[in-house]
Amino acid sequence: MIGESMLKIYPEHRIHEETEFLKQIIAGKQIINFDTQRLRHDGELINVSLTISPMIYRNEIIGASSIARDTTKIVLAQNKIWRQAHFDALTQIPNRKYFLEQLEKVIASSLKENEHFAIMFIDLDNFKLINDTYGHTVGDDVIKHVANVINSIIRENDMIARLGGDEFVILLPIVKIESEIYRLGDRIISELMSHNLLDNHQIIITASIGVSIYPEHGQTKEELMRRADHAMYQSKALGKNQLSIFSDKQTTGRSNYSLICDLQQIDCEDEIQIFYQPIIDVESERIIKAEALVRWQHPKHGLLCPETFIYLAEEYGIIHKIDECVAKKALLQLSKWLSIFGEDFQITLNKSPLEFKSLRNNLQELYELIRLFGLSAKNVIIEITEENFMSFTKLHKNKLDDYQKFGFAIALDDFGTSYSAFSNLKEFNVGYIKLNKALVHGIHLDSAEYILIEGVTKIAKKLDIKVVAEGIETEQQYKLLKQIGVDLMQGTYVSPPLDAESFEKLMPAS
Repeated sequence: MIGESMLKIYPEHRIHEETEFLKQIIAGKQIINFDTQRLRHDGELINVSLTISPMIYRNEIIGASSIARDTTKIVLAQNKIWRQAHFDALTQIPNRKYFLEQLEKVIASSLKENEHFAIMFIDLDNFKLINDTYGHTVGDDVIKHVANVINSIIRENDMIARLGGDEFVILLPIVKIESEIYRLGDRIISELMSHNLLDNHQIIITASIGVSIYPEHGQTKEELMRRADHAMYQSKALGKNQLSIFSDKQTTGRSNYSLICDLQQIDCEDEIQIFYQPIIDVESERIIKAEALVRWQHPKHGLLCPETFIYLAEEYGIIHKIDECVAKKALLQLSKWLSIFGEDFQITLNKSPLEFKSLRNNLQELYELIRLFGLSAKNVIIEITEENFMSFTKLHKNKLDDYQKFGFAIALDDFGTSYSAFSNLKEFNVGYIKLNKALVHGIHLDSAEYILIEGVTKIAKKLDIKVVAEGIETEQQYKLLKQIGVDLMQGTYVSPPLDAESFEKLMPAS
Protein backbone atom coordinates (compact mmCIF):
# COMPACT_ATOMS: atom_id res chain seq x y z
CA MET A 1 0.00 0.00 0.00
CA ILE A 2 3.09 2.23 -0.30
CA GLY A 3 2.19 5.38 -2.15
CA GLU A 4 -1.56 4.80 -1.80
CA SER A 5 -4.07 6.87 0.13
CA MET A 6 -4.44 6.10 3.82
CA LEU A 7 -8.19 6.33 3.34
CA LYS A 8 -8.13 2.80 1.91
CA ILE A 9 -7.74 1.36 5.41
CA TYR A 10 -10.50 3.57 6.82
CA PRO A 11 -13.94 1.95 7.23
CA GLU A 12 -16.68 4.13 5.72
CA HIS A 13 -18.04 5.13 9.13
CA ARG A 14 -14.54 6.32 10.16
CA ILE A 15 -13.50 8.38 7.09
CA HIS A 16 -14.51 11.63 8.81
CA GLU A 17 -11.66 11.05 11.30
CA GLU A 18 -9.04 11.94 8.66
CA THR A 19 -10.25 15.55 8.48
CA GLU A 20 -10.32 15.84 12.28
CA PHE A 21 -6.78 14.43 12.55
CA LEU A 22 -5.44 16.89 9.94
CA LYS A 23 -6.95 19.85 11.78
CA GLN A 24 -5.28 18.81 15.03
CA ILE A 25 -1.90 18.04 13.36
CA ILE A 26 -1.86 21.40 11.51
CA ALA A 27 -2.51 23.05 14.88
CA GLY A 28 0.57 21.28 16.20
CA LYS A 29 -1.32 18.96 18.56
CA GLN A 30 -0.44 15.32 19.28
CA ILE A 31 -3.09 12.61 19.26
CA ILE A 32 -2.35 10.01 21.91
CA ASN A 33 -3.99 6.56 22.21
CA PHE A 34 -7.05 7.31 20.09
CA ASP A 35 -9.23 4.19 19.98
CA THR A 36 -10.78 3.54 16.59
CA GLN A 37 -11.15 0.89 13.88
CA ARG A 38 -9.33 0.18 10.63
CA LEU A 39 -9.43 -2.32 7.77
CA ARG A 40 -6.79 -5.01 7.56
CA HIS A 41 -5.31 -5.95 4.18
CA ASP A 42 -7.81 -8.81 3.91
CA GLY A 43 -10.72 -6.44 4.56
CA GLU A 44 -11.36 -7.56 8.16
CA LEU A 45 -12.31 -4.83 10.62
CA ILE A 46 -9.93 -4.57 13.57
CA ASN A 47 -9.68 -2.36 16.66
CA VAL A 48 -6.60 -0.11 16.86
CA SER A 49 -5.13 2.48 19.17
CA LEU A 50 -3.50 5.42 17.32
CA THR A 51 -0.80 7.80 18.37
CA ILE A 52 -0.23 10.56 15.80
CA SER A 53 2.47 13.21 16.15
CA PRO A 54 3.24 16.20 13.88
CA MET A 55 6.58 16.13 12.01
CA ILE A 56 8.29 19.49 12.39
CA TYR A 57 11.18 20.82 10.28
CA ARG A 58 12.51 24.33 10.87
CA ASN A 59 9.49 25.20 12.91
CA GLU A 60 7.17 24.08 10.17
CA ILE A 61 4.84 21.07 10.17
CA ILE A 62 5.79 19.00 7.16
CA GLY A 63 3.86 15.82 7.95
CA ALA A 64 2.84 13.40 10.63
CA SER A 65 3.99 10.08 12.04
CA SER A 66 1.40 7.52 13.06
CA ILE A 67 1.72 4.43 15.22
CA ALA A 68 -1.18 1.97 15.22
CA ARG A 69 -1.48 -0.90 17.71
CA ASP A 70 -3.89 -3.75 17.10
CA THR A 71 -6.11 -3.82 20.22
CA THR A 72 -8.76 -6.23 18.90
CA LYS A 73 -8.06 -8.94 21.47
CA ILE A 74 -7.96 -6.40 24.30
CA VAL A 75 -11.25 -4.83 23.17
CA LEU A 76 -12.93 -8.24 22.85
CA ALA A 77 -11.77 -9.16 26.35
CA GLN A 78 -12.99 -5.83 27.73
CA ASN A 79 -16.34 -6.26 25.98
CA LYS A 80 -16.65 -9.75 27.42
CA ILE A 81 -15.95 -8.50 30.94
CA TRP A 82 -18.39 -5.62 30.50
CA ARG A 83 -21.11 -7.94 29.24
CA GLN A 84 -20.58 -10.35 32.11
CA ALA A 85 -21.00 -7.43 34.51
CA HIS A 86 -24.09 -6.00 32.82
CA PHE A 87 -26.01 -8.96 31.35
CA ASP A 88 -27.72 -11.94 32.95
CA ALA A 89 -25.87 -15.17 32.21
CA LEU A 90 -29.02 -17.32 31.95
CA THR A 91 -31.27 -15.14 29.79
CA GLN A 92 -28.71 -12.89 28.03
CA ILE A 93 -30.82 -9.84 28.82
CA PRO A 94 -29.63 -6.86 30.93
CA ASN A 95 -29.20 -7.46 34.65
CA ARG A 96 -30.09 -5.32 37.69
CA LYS A 97 -26.83 -3.31 37.50
CA TYR A 98 -27.29 -2.30 33.88
CA PHE A 99 -30.97 -1.57 34.38
CA LEU A 100 -30.30 0.81 37.27
CA GLU A 101 -27.62 2.59 35.21
CA GLN A 102 -30.09 3.10 32.37
CA LEU A 103 -32.83 4.12 34.80
CA GLU A 104 -30.62 6.93 36.12
CA LYS A 105 -30.04 8.17 32.56
CA VAL A 106 -33.76 8.11 31.75
CA ILE A 107 -34.54 10.02 34.96
CA ALA A 108 -32.04 12.72 33.99
CA SER A 109 -33.38 12.89 30.43
CA SER A 110 -37.04 12.95 31.53
CA LEU A 111 -36.32 15.71 34.04
CA LYS A 112 -34.69 17.80 31.32
CA GLU A 113 -37.39 17.15 28.71
CA ASN A 114 -40.30 17.15 31.17
CA GLU A 115 -41.43 13.69 30.04
CA HIS A 116 -43.12 10.76 31.77
CA PHE A 117 -41.84 7.21 31.85
CA ALA A 118 -42.73 4.02 33.68
CA ILE A 119 -41.12 0.93 35.13
CA MET A 120 -42.95 -2.39 35.21
CA PHE A 121 -42.12 -5.00 37.86
CA ILE A 122 -42.94 -8.58 36.81
CA ASP A 123 -42.93 -11.51 39.23
CA LEU A 124 -43.90 -15.01 38.10
CA ASP A 125 -46.70 -16.60 40.12
CA ASN A 126 -45.99 -19.88 41.92
CA PHE A 127 -42.52 -20.21 40.41
CA LYS A 128 -41.23 -22.08 43.47
CA LEU A 129 -43.87 -24.70 42.73
CA ILE A 130 -42.48 -25.16 39.19
CA ASN A 131 -38.96 -25.66 40.58
CA ASP A 132 -40.19 -28.08 43.24
CA THR A 133 -42.27 -30.06 40.74
CA TYR A 134 -40.04 -30.26 37.67
CA GLY A 135 -36.58 -29.39 38.98
CA HIS A 136 -34.35 -26.36 38.53
CA THR A 137 -33.39 -27.24 34.95
CA VAL A 138 -36.99 -26.84 33.82
CA GLY A 139 -37.25 -23.78 36.07
CA ASP A 140 -34.31 -22.22 34.22
CA ASP A 141 -35.98 -23.03 30.91
CA VAL A 142 -39.12 -21.24 32.11
CA ILE A 143 -37.07 -18.15 33.04
CA LYS A 144 -35.41 -18.10 29.59
CA HIS A 145 -38.76 -18.66 27.91
CA VAL A 146 -40.37 -15.77 29.78
CA ALA A 147 -37.48 -13.45 28.91
CA ASN A 148 -37.82 -14.34 25.22
CA VAL A 149 -41.60 -13.88 25.18
CA ILE A 150 -41.49 -10.48 26.87
CA ASN A 151 -38.54 -9.34 24.73
CA SER A 152 -40.57 -10.11 21.61
CA ILE A 153 -43.50 -8.01 22.84
CA ILE A 154 -41.95 -4.77 24.13
CA ARG A 155 -41.38 -1.74 21.94
CA GLU A 156 -38.04 -1.00 20.27
CA ASN A 157 -37.06 1.64 22.84
CA ASP A 158 -38.23 -0.37 25.87
CA MET A 159 -35.77 -2.45 27.86
CA ILE A 160 -36.31 -5.67 29.79
CA ALA A 161 -33.94 -6.77 32.54
CA ARG A 162 -33.79 -9.66 34.96
CA LEU A 163 -33.53 -8.52 38.55
CA GLY A 164 -32.85 -12.03 39.81
CA GLY A 165 -34.76 -15.26 40.48
CA ASP A 166 -38.17 -15.02 38.80
CA GLU A 167 -38.28 -11.20 38.86
CA PHE A 168 -38.10 -9.07 35.74
CA VAL A 169 -38.43 -5.35 35.13
CA ILE A 170 -39.25 -3.34 32.02
CA LEU A 171 -38.21 0.26 31.44
CA LEU A 172 -40.74 2.19 29.34
CA PRO A 173 -38.83 5.40 28.45
CA ILE A 174 -41.78 7.37 27.07
CA VAL A 175 -45.35 6.95 28.32
CA LYS A 176 -48.10 9.29 27.15
CA ILE A 177 -51.20 7.67 28.70
CA GLU A 178 -51.87 4.88 31.21
CA SER A 179 -53.76 2.83 28.61
CA GLU A 180 -50.39 2.12 26.94
CA ILE A 181 -49.22 0.46 30.14
CA TYR A 182 -52.38 -1.61 30.56
CA ARG A 183 -52.28 -2.67 26.92
CA LEU A 184 -48.69 -3.91 27.24
CA GLY A 185 -49.39 -5.61 30.58
CA ASP A 186 -52.45 -7.40 29.21
CA ARG A 187 -50.46 -8.63 26.23
CA ILE A 188 -47.62 -9.92 28.43
CA ILE A 189 -50.08 -11.80 30.67
CA SER A 190 -51.95 -13.19 27.65
CA GLU A 191 -48.81 -14.28 25.79
CA LEU A 192 -47.28 -15.98 28.82
CA MET A 193 -50.46 -17.95 29.46
CA SER A 194 -50.77 -19.01 25.81
CA HIS A 195 -47.26 -20.49 25.71
CA ASN A 196 -47.89 -23.29 28.19
CA LEU A 197 -46.11 -26.25 26.58
CA LEU A 198 -42.43 -26.27 27.51
CA ASP A 199 -40.15 -29.25 26.91
CA ASN A 200 -43.19 -31.51 26.78
CA HIS A 201 -44.32 -30.19 30.21
CA GLN A 202 -47.73 -28.58 30.48
CA ILE A 203 -46.87 -25.50 32.53
CA ILE A 204 -49.26 -22.62 33.05
CA ILE A 205 -47.20 -19.45 33.39
CA THR A 206 -48.83 -16.43 35.01
CA ALA A 207 -47.33 -13.21 36.28
CA SER A 208 -48.19 -10.42 38.71
CA ILE A 209 -47.20 -6.95 37.47
CA GLY A 210 -46.67 -3.69 39.35
CA VAL A 211 -46.06 -0.28 37.77
CA SER A 212 -44.70 3.04 38.94
CA ILE A 213 -44.69 6.21 36.82
CA TYR A 214 -42.21 9.09 36.83
CA PRO A 215 -42.58 11.69 38.33
CA GLU A 216 -45.96 10.97 39.96
CA HIS A 217 -44.75 8.00 42.01
CA GLY A 218 -41.16 9.02 42.63
CA GLN A 219 -38.26 11.06 41.30
CA THR A 220 -35.41 8.75 42.27
CA LYS A 221 -34.63 5.23 41.14
CA GLU A 222 -35.07 3.98 44.71
CA GLU A 223 -38.58 5.45 45.03
CA LEU A 224 -39.69 4.19 41.63
CA MET A 225 -38.37 0.67 42.22
CA ARG A 226 -39.90 0.44 45.69
CA ARG A 227 -43.32 1.57 44.50
CA ALA A 228 -43.35 -0.67 41.44
CA ASP A 229 -42.50 -3.56 43.78
CA HIS A 230 -45.30 -2.46 46.10
CA ALA A 231 -47.79 -2.39 43.22
CA MET A 232 -46.66 -5.87 42.17
CA TYR A 233 -47.52 -7.22 45.63
CA GLN A 234 -50.88 -5.54 45.30
CA SER A 235 -51.47 -7.61 42.16
CA LYS A 236 -50.56 -10.71 44.17
CA ALA A 237 -53.01 -9.70 46.87
CA LEU A 238 -55.80 -9.20 44.35
CA GLY A 239 -55.48 -12.75 43.05
CA LYS A 240 -52.29 -12.74 40.92
CA ASN A 241 -51.99 -12.75 37.09
CA GLN A 242 -52.86 -9.07 36.73
CA LEU A 243 -51.40 -5.56 36.63
CA SER A 244 -51.61 -2.83 39.27
CA ILE A 245 -50.39 0.75 39.00
CA PHE A 246 -49.07 2.18 42.26
CA SER A 247 -51.50 4.20 44.34
CA ASP A 248 -51.03 5.92 47.69
CA LYS A 249 -54.28 4.27 48.75
CA GLN A 250 -52.82 0.78 48.46
CA THR A 251 -51.99 -0.87 51.74
CA THR A 252 -51.44 -4.50 50.85
CA GLY A 253 -47.83 -5.48 50.37
CA ARG A 254 -46.39 -2.37 52.02
CA SER A 255 -45.11 -4.25 55.03
CA ASN A 256 -44.55 -7.65 53.45
CA TYR A 257 -41.65 -8.56 55.72
CA SER A 258 -43.68 -7.71 58.79
CA LEU A 259 -46.53 -9.88 57.49
CA ILE A 260 -44.19 -12.84 57.06
CA CYS A 261 -42.96 -12.46 60.63
CA ASP A 262 -46.55 -12.33 61.89
CA LEU A 263 -47.44 -15.42 59.86
CA GLN A 264 -44.62 -17.36 61.44
CA GLN A 265 -46.09 -16.60 64.87
CA ILE A 266 -49.77 -16.93 63.92
CA ASP A 267 -52.16 -18.28 66.55
CA CYS A 268 -54.44 -20.25 64.23
CA GLU A 269 -57.05 -21.09 66.84
CA ASP A 270 -57.66 -17.43 67.66
CA GLU A 271 -56.75 -15.65 64.42
CA ILE A 272 -57.94 -17.97 61.62
CA GLN A 273 -61.62 -17.46 60.81
CA ILE A 274 -63.83 -19.30 58.35
CA PHE A 275 -66.44 -17.66 56.16
CA TYR A 276 -68.91 -19.72 54.14
CA GLN A 277 -70.15 -18.82 50.67
CA PRO A 278 -73.45 -20.44 49.70
CA ILE A 279 -73.59 -22.60 46.56
CA ILE A 280 -77.04 -23.07 45.07
CA ASP A 281 -78.48 -25.84 42.97
CA VAL A 282 -79.74 -24.09 39.81
CA GLU A 283 -82.70 -26.39 39.26
CA SER A 284 -84.14 -26.18 42.80
CA GLU A 285 -82.57 -22.76 43.64
CA ARG A 286 -81.72 -24.19 47.09
CA ILE A 287 -78.44 -23.79 48.95
CA ILE A 288 -76.97 -27.29 49.07
CA LYS A 289 -73.27 -26.59 49.63
CA ALA A 290 -70.90 -24.00 51.03
CA GLU A 291 -67.31 -23.15 50.22
CA ALA A 292 -65.14 -22.68 53.30
CA LEU A 293 -63.05 -19.53 52.82
CA VAL A 294 -60.20 -18.63 55.14
CA ARG A 295 -59.75 -15.18 56.67
CA TRP A 296 -56.98 -13.96 58.95
CA GLN A 297 -58.05 -11.77 61.84
CA HIS A 298 -54.75 -9.94 62.07
CA PRO A 299 -54.10 -8.31 65.45
CA LYS A 300 -53.08 -5.00 63.82
CA HIS A 301 -54.48 -4.97 60.26
CA GLY A 302 -57.91 -6.45 60.89
CA LEU A 303 -59.59 -9.06 58.70
CA LEU A 304 -57.35 -10.10 55.78
CA CYS A 305 -58.47 -12.02 52.68
CA PRO A 306 -56.46 -15.10 51.59
CA GLU A 307 -54.99 -13.32 48.56
CA THR A 308 -53.03 -11.19 51.02
CA PHE A 309 -51.23 -13.98 52.86
CA ILE A 310 -51.76 -17.48 51.42
CA TYR A 311 -48.98 -17.20 48.81
CA LEU A 312 -46.63 -16.09 51.60
CA ALA A 313 -47.75 -19.00 53.77
CA GLU A 314 -46.96 -21.38 50.89
CA GLU A 315 -43.60 -19.81 50.22
CA TYR A 316 -42.49 -19.86 53.85
CA GLY A 317 -43.78 -23.28 54.82
CA ILE A 318 -46.72 -22.19 56.98
CA ILE A 319 -49.53 -23.38 54.70
CA HIS A 320 -49.96 -26.82 56.26
CA LYS A 321 -50.58 -25.27 59.68
CA ILE A 322 -53.26 -22.99 58.21
CA ASP A 323 -54.88 -25.70 56.06
CA GLU A 324 -55.08 -28.01 59.08
CA CYS A 325 -56.78 -25.31 61.14
CA VAL A 326 -59.24 -24.48 58.35
CA ALA A 327 -60.17 -28.15 57.94
CA LYS A 328 -60.62 -28.63 61.69
CA LYS A 329 -62.87 -25.58 62.12
CA ALA A 330 -64.89 -26.15 58.93
CA LEU A 331 -65.51 -29.83 59.66
CA LEU A 332 -66.55 -29.09 63.24
CA GLN A 333 -69.06 -26.60 61.86
CA LEU A 334 -70.23 -29.11 59.27
CA SER A 335 -70.92 -31.70 61.99
CA LYS A 336 -73.31 -29.21 63.62
CA TRP A 337 -75.00 -28.26 60.36
CA LEU A 338 -75.83 -31.74 59.07
CA SER A 339 -78.56 -32.13 61.67
CA ILE A 340 -79.96 -28.73 60.66
CA PHE A 341 -79.53 -28.69 56.87
CA GLY A 342 -79.77 -32.40 56.09
CA GLU A 343 -77.29 -35.26 55.72
CA ASP A 344 -76.52 -34.41 52.08
CA PHE A 345 -75.11 -30.95 52.83
CA GLN A 346 -71.49 -30.51 51.67
CA ILE A 347 -68.51 -28.31 52.48
CA THR A 348 -65.83 -27.45 49.93
CA LEU A 349 -62.26 -27.23 51.24
CA ASN A 350 -59.54 -25.49 49.22
CA LYS A 351 -56.27 -27.40 49.26
CA SER A 352 -52.87 -25.96 48.54
CA PRO A 353 -50.98 -27.93 45.87
CA LEU A 354 -48.17 -28.26 48.40
CA GLU A 355 -50.46 -30.54 50.38
CA PHE A 356 -50.24 -33.06 47.55
CA LYS A 357 -46.53 -32.52 47.01
CA SER A 358 -45.37 -32.81 50.61
CA LEU A 359 -44.23 -36.02 52.28
CA ARG A 360 -46.82 -35.63 55.04
CA ASN A 361 -49.79 -37.97 55.08
CA ASN A 362 -52.30 -35.13 54.72
CA LEU A 363 -55.07 -37.48 53.65
CA GLN A 364 -54.78 -39.53 56.84
CA GLU A 365 -54.86 -36.35 58.93
CA LEU A 366 -58.03 -35.19 57.15
CA TYR A 367 -59.68 -38.58 57.48
CA GLU A 368 -58.94 -38.64 61.21
CA LEU A 369 -60.80 -35.33 61.52
CA ILE A 370 -63.71 -36.81 59.56
CA ARG A 371 -63.91 -39.71 62.01
CA LEU A 372 -63.43 -37.42 65.02
CA PHE A 373 -66.49 -35.35 64.11
CA GLY A 374 -68.63 -38.30 63.04
CA LEU A 375 -68.75 -37.25 59.40
CA SER A 376 -68.53 -38.99 56.05
CA ALA A 377 -66.08 -38.19 53.25
CA LYS A 378 -69.08 -37.76 50.93
CA ASN A 379 -69.86 -34.50 52.75
CA VAL A 380 -66.51 -32.97 51.80
CA ILE A 381 -65.34 -31.70 48.41
CA ILE A 382 -61.61 -31.13 47.89
CA GLU A 383 -60.94 -28.15 45.65
CA ILE A 384 -57.73 -27.50 43.71
CA THR A 385 -57.04 -25.09 40.86
CA GLU A 386 -56.83 -26.29 37.28
CA GLU A 387 -53.40 -24.64 37.00
CA ASN A 388 -52.00 -26.73 39.84
CA PHE A 389 -53.78 -29.87 38.66
CA MET A 390 -52.08 -29.59 35.27
CA SER A 391 -48.67 -29.34 36.95
CA PHE A 392 -49.17 -32.54 38.95
CA THR A 393 -46.81 -35.40 38.27
CA LYS A 394 -48.01 -39.02 38.33
CA LEU A 395 -47.07 -39.25 42.01
CA HIS A 396 -49.16 -36.20 42.91
CA LYS A 397 -52.11 -37.49 40.89
CA ASN A 398 -51.83 -40.82 42.70
CA LYS A 399 -52.27 -38.91 45.97
CA LEU A 400 -55.34 -37.24 44.48
CA ASP A 401 -56.63 -40.66 43.49
CA ASP A 402 -56.23 -41.78 47.13
CA TYR A 403 -58.54 -38.96 48.22
CA GLN A 404 -61.18 -40.25 45.82
CA LYS A 405 -60.79 -43.82 47.08
CA PHE A 406 -61.60 -42.53 50.58
CA GLY A 407 -64.82 -41.03 49.18
CA PHE A 408 -63.88 -37.35 48.77
CA ALA A 409 -65.14 -35.61 45.63
CA ILE A 410 -62.68 -33.46 43.66
CA ALA A 411 -63.44 -30.03 42.22
CA LEU A 412 -61.22 -28.19 39.74
CA ASP A 413 -61.29 -24.44 40.32
CA ASP A 414 -60.56 -21.75 37.68
CA PHE A 415 -61.46 -24.20 34.92
CA GLY A 416 -61.16 -22.93 31.34
CA THR A 417 -57.55 -21.78 31.22
CA SER A 418 -56.41 -24.88 29.35
CA TYR A 419 -58.30 -27.09 26.91
CA SER A 420 -55.94 -29.97 27.64
CA ALA A 421 -57.43 -30.24 31.14
CA PHE A 422 -60.34 -32.16 29.60
CA SER A 423 -58.07 -35.07 28.82
CA ASN A 424 -57.53 -35.69 32.53
CA LEU A 425 -61.05 -35.19 33.78
CA LYS A 426 -62.43 -38.62 33.11
CA GLU A 427 -59.22 -40.45 34.06
CA PHE A 428 -59.22 -38.94 37.55
CA ASN A 429 -62.94 -38.97 38.05
CA VAL A 430 -63.28 -35.28 38.81
CA GLY A 431 -66.71 -34.55 40.25
CA TYR A 432 -66.92 -30.79 39.69
CA ILE A 433 -65.41 -28.10 37.55
CA LYS A 434 -65.67 -24.47 38.64
CA LEU A 435 -65.60 -22.05 35.72
CA ASN A 436 -62.89 -19.42 35.64
CA LYS A 437 -64.33 -16.14 36.94
CA ALA A 438 -63.01 -14.26 33.92
CA LEU A 439 -65.29 -16.36 31.70
CA VAL A 440 -68.29 -15.61 33.90
CA HIS A 441 -67.55 -11.88 34.07
CA GLY A 442 -67.24 -11.60 30.29
CA ILE A 443 -70.39 -13.52 29.46
CA HIS A 444 -73.11 -12.02 27.31
CA LEU A 445 -75.27 -13.57 24.63
CA ASP A 446 -73.23 -14.76 21.60
CA SER A 447 -69.96 -13.71 23.25
CA ALA A 448 -66.88 -15.94 23.03
CA GLU A 449 -67.26 -16.59 26.78
CA TYR A 450 -70.88 -17.71 26.29
CA ILE A 451 -69.89 -20.11 23.52
CA LEU A 452 -66.97 -21.51 25.54
CA ILE A 453 -69.04 -22.03 28.71
CA GLU A 454 -71.79 -23.67 26.64
CA GLY A 455 -69.26 -26.05 25.09
CA VAL A 456 -67.61 -26.87 28.43
CA THR A 457 -71.01 -27.55 30.01
CA LYS A 458 -72.06 -29.94 27.23
CA ILE A 459 -68.81 -31.91 27.48
CA ALA A 460 -69.00 -32.00 31.28
CA LYS A 461 -72.55 -33.40 31.22
CA LYS A 462 -71.43 -36.21 28.91
CA LEU A 463 -68.65 -37.01 31.41
CA ASP A 464 -71.13 -36.82 34.32
CA ILE A 465 -69.29 -33.84 35.84
CA LYS A 466 -71.13 -31.03 37.59
CA VAL A 467 -70.42 -27.47 36.40
CA VAL A 468 -70.18 -24.71 38.99
CA ALA A 469 -70.26 -21.06 37.92
CA GLU A 470 -68.62 -18.81 40.52
CA GLY A 471 -68.10 -15.08 40.69
CA ILE A 472 -71.67 -14.28 39.64
CA GLU A 473 -72.34 -10.61 40.29
CA THR A 474 -75.33 -9.66 38.12
CA GLU A 475 -78.80 -10.88 37.24
CA GLN A 476 -77.82 -11.05 33.56
CA GLN A 477 -74.93 -13.42 34.32
CA TYR A 478 -77.26 -15.55 36.44
CA LYS A 479 -79.92 -15.83 33.71
CA LEU A 480 -77.46 -16.60 30.90
CA LEU A 481 -75.70 -19.29 32.93
CA LYS A 482 -79.03 -20.83 33.88
CA GLN A 483 -79.96 -20.77 30.18
CA ILE A 484 -76.74 -22.61 29.31
CA GLY A 485 -77.49 -25.25 31.90
CA VAL A 486 -74.78 -25.03 34.56
CA ASP A 487 -75.57 -27.11 37.62
CA LEU A 488 -74.46 -24.89 40.50
CA MET A 489 -73.81 -21.19 41.13
CA GLN A 490 -72.06 -19.01 43.68
CA GLY A 491 -71.10 -15.35 43.85
CA THR A 492 -72.14 -12.09 45.44
CA TYR A 493 -75.38 -12.08 43.41
CA VAL A 494 -76.37 -15.27 45.24
CA SER A 495 -74.70 -14.30 48.52
CA PRO A 496 -71.35 -12.95 49.72
CA PRO A 497 -69.27 -15.11 52.08
CA LEU A 498 -70.85 -15.18 55.55
CA ASP A 499 -69.77 -16.07 59.05
CA ALA A 500 -71.34 -19.23 60.46
CA GLU A 501 -74.10 -17.41 62.34
CA SER A 502 -75.19 -15.36 59.32
CA PHE A 503 -75.07 -18.46 57.12
CA GLU A 504 -77.44 -20.30 59.44
CA LYS A 505 -79.90 -17.41 59.30
CA LEU A 506 -79.85 -17.55 55.50
CA MET A 507 -80.43 -21.30 55.35
CA PRO A 508 -83.89 -22.77 55.75
CA ALA A 509 -83.97 -25.77 58.08
CA SER A 510 -84.47 -29.11 56.35
